[in-house]
Amino acid sequence: QKGPSDKMLKRVIFVGVILLSCLCIAVPTALFFKQIIGHEKYEKLAIEQQTRDKIIQPARGTIYDRNMKELAVSANVGQITADPKIILSEEQNTALIAEGLSEILEIDYQATKNKLEKKESYVVIENKVEKKQADLVREFIKENKVKGIYISPDTKRYYPQGTLAANLIGFTGTDEGLEGIEDYYDETLSGTPGRIISARDGDGNEMPFEYEQLIEPKNGDSIVLTIDEVIQYFLEKHLETARNDNQPLEGVSGIVMNIKTGEILAIATIPNYDPNTPFDIIDPVLGLSLEGLMDDELAKAKKDARNTMWRNKPVLDTYEPGSTFKIFTMAMAIEEGLVDKNTTFHCPGYKVVADTRINCWKRGGHGTQTLFKSLENSCNPAMIELGQMIGTEKFMEYFEAFGFTEKTGVDLNGEMNSIFHTVENFNEVELAVSAFGQTFQVTPLQMITAASAIVNDGNMVKPHIVKEVINSDGKIVKTTSVEPVSQIVSKETSDYMKEAIEGVVTTGTAKNAYVKGYRVGGKTATSEKVNKQLQTGEKHYIASFLAMAPMDDPEIAVLIMIDEPQGALHQGGQIAAPVAGRIMADILPYIGVTPEYTEEELASIDVTIPNVIGLTGENATSKLKDQKLAYRMVGEGDTVTDQVPAPSAKAPSSASVILYMGGTKPTSSIVVPNIKGKTSTEAKRILEDAGLYLRATGASAKVSGTVSTKASKQNPKEGTKVSVGTVINVEFIDMTNVSD
Repeated sequence: QKGPSDKMLKRVIFVGVILLSCLCIAVPTALFFKQIIGHEKYEKLAIEQQTRDKIIQPARGTIYDRNMKELAVSANVGQITADPKIILSEEQNTALIAEGLSEILEIDYQATKNKLEKKESYVVIENKVEKKQADLVREFIKENKVKGIYISPDTKRYYPQGTLAANLIGFTGTDEGLEGIEDYYDETLSGTPGRIISARDGDGNEMPFEYEQLIEPKNGDSIVLTIDEVIQYFLEKHLETARNDNQPLEGVSGIVMNIKTGEILAIATIPNYDPNTPFDIIDPVLGLSLEGLMDDELAKAKKDARNTMWRNKPVLDTYEPGSTFKIFTMAMAIEEGLVDKNTTFHCPGYKVVADTRINCWKRGGHGTQTLFKSLENSCNPAMIELGQMIGTEKFMEYFEAFGFTEKTGVDLNGEMNSIFHTVENFNEVELAVSAFGQTFQVTPLQMITAASAIVNDGNMVKPHIVKEVINSDGKIVKTTSVEPVSQIVSKETSDYMKEAIEGVVTTGTAKNAYVKGYRVGGKTATSEKVNKQLQTGEKHYIASFLAMAPMDDPEIAVLIMIDEPQGALHQGGQIAAPVAGRIMADILPYIGVTPEYTEEELASIDVTIPNVIGLTGENATSKLKDQKLAYRMVGEGDTVTDQVPAPSAKAPSSASVILYMGGTKPTSSIVVPNIKGKTSTEAKRILEDAGLYLRATGASAKVSGTVSTKASKQNPKEGTKVSVGTVINVEFIDMTNVSD
């Protein structure tokens, strides 16, 4: 058989040379592209194949109140991760593993199975796994000899005080803050993650510890707030009562601030939520709004409800301040030397400005009144006259000086700014209505900050919410100092205003904020929500009250807002002032302000009833007289055999002690009578006739009440069965001159 021809051999050799040449070119070229051009890519693939990289989450910093009470803490939990490459290389049953993990961790089976089948070396199955579940995962791994599933240390956020200060503190997601302080100070609180890098052998198994590199995590810093947990509790307790009493459609909110330092001592909005379960709608009123809804409607309603309960209204919302702004108009006029205490105004019930009739809230008018009396009466025409004296240009200068044209700069996300007239449209009528707080909007935080300046010798300070930052070693790394902004009015003007503002509570529209033993000042407001009224055709109001105390040296400011109250009462003087009074009655003793009682107030404060059982009538009555306690005797005996109130009981000093001269007090229960709508004199008589005692609070904390001051609330409630001598707490409100 004939072999290949020379020609064919030459072709084979030629092709071989060509192929060899291509190979000689291709291999170096491929190596060049892989080792030089694609170096980073293939190095990364090699590292992934030869090492395992675990993330170690740092402990998030704690959030404390000013007294180091824990408000947000992190606790140790577990993180479940997987290495799908090991799972697949070992030909393990991904369906079995996914089923076990999804059942233990209560997560979706298919999503878990998809993660286990990814072409990756690291996937997170579940974060924030509690110890009980983590232990079950360990048992599952051991029993089924599973490779490639790991349990790493992790942390979980807890809020030990539940709903307290929830709208301020906020909450976290998987790795970051989502709302409130948790969001604004996320970088400070979160710290820096660490890593464990370990080598793996050819089968993907981890090699001994000498092949492991540890990069320690840096734990987050902790934050000490200016908030006082006790004052926060006082605020929320009384806001909750105000909400229950008035059923406002848009909830209630409030701020408590230190006038001298700008420290926010409490801030709250109700409805609120529990940051431990921030997506759960726990408020019953919000819950009712979801009933009967389905699908898209339900989803939207839930979203709206969550935004409502997460919202920190004093910072994020604006409102028309209404009559609380009158203190600024008066301060402007005094500072400019336009008026003094003796200046008088006449109010016929309206004022005509540029052919526009502007009414006073009191349609019959206030008649002739002094400067201070015009504030006590909250008179619109008087404020219009002050505005006209000041003029548009100067008014706008002061509006800016009081900080109303820019945000306060508080250390919280989303702070809103005011909405005011432009220079071009700020004419005579706009000036007139602005003088008593209408046709523009400010935030509650701007309002309480500026008002604090008026009574702080005219000095404005920047509000803040964080007192200190502490590192993981417990060392203070940052302290927030008092930050002066400017002096807006003189000390002389401030002293004038302190006297005027206190008069609003003692004899003006804010009598219902009265607190016995303390000098409280304040200003009422009832604002109409004009835009909503245009939309709905119905009137909607915000009842608010601004309180300050003690007025000889103001330290505490409180702003209360009741947004769209329902029912017969909607005025700030009637429903917001009592709330502020209750809050002040709790805060002032707590911070150590010593009460100073008038003789009239002394008659209503509580005393400890002495024990006179076993004494003769003469000795018993002498002992009671020494303590200026009234008494009456029941029976004909010579010795006291029983008494009401009981020995050592607390009762108002106006109480009349019943002495039983033979026999004992009745053991049958007494049904508490209904005394709502009664004057304090009537209430005292009705209760004492029933064998009960009156403890009066509010506008009439004295027994010689006036006709206009009526009982509005009582505890225990009417119909409750109590024993003889029980003290009934009754709150009185003044129903006259409080319509603003």
